[in-house]
Order: sequence, then C-alpha cells, then structure tokens
Amino acid sequence: MVSGVTFLLFYNMLLFILVINMQDILKNCSFVFEELEKSGFECFAVGGCVRDILLNTEPNDIDFTTNAKPDEILECFKDYETFELGKKYGTISVLKDDKIYEITTFRVDGKYSDSRHPDGVQFSRSLYDDLSRRDFTINAMAMDKNGNITDIFSGKKDLKNKIIRTVGKPDERFSEDALRIFRALRFSCKLGFEIEKSTAKAIKNLSHLLVNVHPQRIRDELTALLLTDKAPDIISEYREVFFCIIPELKKTEDFRQITAHHRYDVFIHTLNAIKFAPYDAEIRFALLFHDIAKPDCHTTDKAGISHFNGHPSKSADIAAEILKRFAFHSEFVNKVSLFIRYHDKRFEKPRLHIKKLLSVLNEDDFRKLLTIQRCDVYAQSDYLKTEKLAHIEYIESQLSKIIAEKPCIKLSELAVDGNDLLSLGFNGKEIGNTLNKLLELVIEEKINNDKDALLKKCKELISGIDK
Repeated sequence: MVSGVTFLLFYNMLLFILVINMQDILKNCSFVFEELEKSGFECFAVGGCVRDILLNTEPNDIDFTTNAKPDEILECFKDYETFELGKKYGTISVLKDDKIYEITTFRVDGKYSDSRHPDGVQFSRSLYDDLSRRDFTINAMAMDKNGNITDIFSGKKDLKNKIIRTVGKPDERFSEDALRIFRALRFSCKLGFEIEKSTAKAIKNLSHLLVNVHPQRIRDELTALLLTDKAPDIISEYREVFFCIIPELKKTEDFRQITAHHRYDVFIHTLNAIKFAPYDAEIRFALLFHDIAKPDCHTTDKAGISHFNGHPSKSADIAAEILKRFAFHSEFVNKVSLFIRYHDKRFEKPRLHIKKLLSVLNEDDFRKLLTIQRCDVYAQSDYLKTEKLAHIEYIESQLSKIIAEKPCIKLSELAVDGNDLLSLGFNGKEIGNTLNKLLELVIEEKINNDKDALLKKCKELISGIDK
C-alpha cells in the first residue's frame, strides 16, 4: 500500500516535471514574446498548444495571439524572415531556425455565409474577443511567457472532466464553421473525452452543413479520427454525420445478413471489424468500405439465406469513387481498392493463388490483406471462426515460404525480355502478350524460369504449336 506521504511526493514530482517541460517549451519560442513585449504589446501562446501543455503532451506547434496589428507585428519582426499569406485574417508567419511561428492579431470574426470561412475579420485589442471566437473551451485558453493561464470559458475544468464543449452556443459555433463538427468528433476520439449534451445535439442536427466544407478538409479530419481506438463508437453514435459525408454508407445501416457467418447487420459488422485493426490508414479505410456494396449485391436463396456474390469487386469500385471524391492520392486509392477487391479471397489453391496475388501486391501489402481478412473474421459470428483464422495463418506461413524461395512473379524477373522476343520475330502487341503468357506459365509452375526453356516455348508459340 502506497502511503499518503509517498503519493504526495510522487504527485509533486509529476507537477515539477510538467513545469519543467512547460518552461522548456516556452523557452524555445521566447523570442516571440520578447519581440512583441519590448514594443509594448501583449503576447500569448493560444489554442491547442495550451491544451496539449496542460495535458502534459508536447504540442506539434505553438500559435500566438497578440494585440499588435499585422503591420505592427511585421515591424516587431523586421529582422526576421516573415510571410504575409494570412495577413488578411491577421496572421503573420515568422521563420526562425527553420521553424514557422504563426502570430495572429486579436480579432472578432464576421459572418460565415459559407459555413466555413468568415466573410471578414475585425481586429481587436481585447484577448477576451479573441478567445470568444474559438471553437471549444479546451482550445480557448491563453498562456503568457511565465506559464500563467487565461481561462475565461472554464477550459481547464473541461479538460479535468474530459468534456468537449463549444465556446458559447453550439448552433452558432457549428453554423459559423461546419468543419468544427468533425473537429469535435476527432478531439473526442483522440483525447477519449465525452461530448457535452447540447454540443452533441447540435452536431447531429447540423451535420448537413458539412456539404459546404471542402472534401480535402474533411479527408484530413476523417483520417485522423479513423486512426483512434474510439473511432467505431463515434461513427456509430454520430452516424448522421458520416452518412452525410459518405451517403453510400447509409444503406448498410440495419441491412441484415441472414447467414450463419454473420450475427450483425452490415454497418455494425463494419465497425466491429475496424475495432480489431491496427492504426494503419490503408487497412482501416479498406475495412470501412469492404462491404459497402453488400446491399446492392444481396440475393436470397429458397431457404431464405443471404448471398452477396460479387460484393468485393463492387465495393472496391465504390470505395475508389469515395476516396477520389475526398482527393486521396491515387496510390492510396488504388491500394485500398485492391485490398477490398481481394478481402474475401479464399486461396483454394494456396501456392498458385499466393504467387498470382504476389504479382499484384508486394509482401508487406499481402500481409496487410491478411490482417484485413482476420479483422473481417473477428467481426463475424463464431461459425467456423476457428477454422477461418487457422486458414489465414496457414496462408501466411505459405507466403513466408514462397517469399524465401524468391520466385519469379513479375515480368521484370523473367529470364527473357522483349529484345529476346524481337530476335525471334515477335513484334508489337505480340511481345507483351507473349511475355504475360510466359509469366503465367512460370507462376503456375508449368515451366521453369530458364532462358532456354522460355525461348523454346516462344518458338512453339510463334509456330502456332502450343504443347
């Protein structure tokens, strides 16, 4: 049993470490405070960095707010390299030691006619005005160079109680900037905080405003949210939000799977599969969309059993359309689509099918595919679950053996190339078609990857003799 004295000493040590970390963090950017204050201006670290420091987490960056106007900020930092891209909104960026520091004038935002950006801003000399315009109480705190906190909206209390709450009326905050809806969900997932009741209600009621937000902004928030433990629970609780930005997902809700292999509807099965996934964006997006086409492919046999023939390929196509809509990189889109296309592959002929798939996926991606298959099985019923998981383990063991053999699985690994075929009289498309045919024969182990054997086969092919 830990004594009260021991606990108190331990607690005080933690506080000391926090103070030391805070001082180190502020020391690294002390020049910002100094340059502004020596000209008679106020300066505070503000927003997420203050939240992170209070959570004893090192912030990714530190933003500053000041009563100096943009031109006054520029004058204070005339000896530094500065950037004026955000000057219209009061932000001046200062470069020091290859790091950017953003300094923004206290301001009051104008109307948000597009539910995303203020039509204009009015600069202020009041810190209260600046904190009042911010999204959530935990992001509406300011810190001076000595670590003293200005906390007008009880952000520290909400941090302690693990609550996400808007500054002011939730309807107003979300109507001003609809992306805040997603930010609230992301913070809830990332920090493990609950969303305050009136804030939660507004999120659901105003989710339709997300159509006004640029898809790329939603992409970034959605990706960050999906890579958290709490993501499946938040997606379920706030499904209205996700159905708004991904309407294709709506049809999976309450869509029953009448089969011994499943116990949940498609939507809940999908969320349960994500729960078992590692923190990998490709894997989690593949699981989010792996069964999205099941309602479109559903048929019922005479016994009333559900079947979803062709759903992997159709789900892959739908997923590609969705990911492109959010402006994901083409490589990411293609990878996720491939995972979905093959997520239900059974590998009836293990050696042959593994080698064929290795010509499409590299080893790391193949193992990711097997991880996706495991997550899919974990989220199904207990029917044949042990056997399914054992089969996946077997496929992975066979994969390792095949990789160790360093087999020929790509055109570049064939013992012959286009020049060899040209010398035999092949031309045009015949060359590519023949090389693909040879690779197929090598993968199927019907011929060795030996130059003489392959050239002999080519001669048979060009003579019309395919023995």
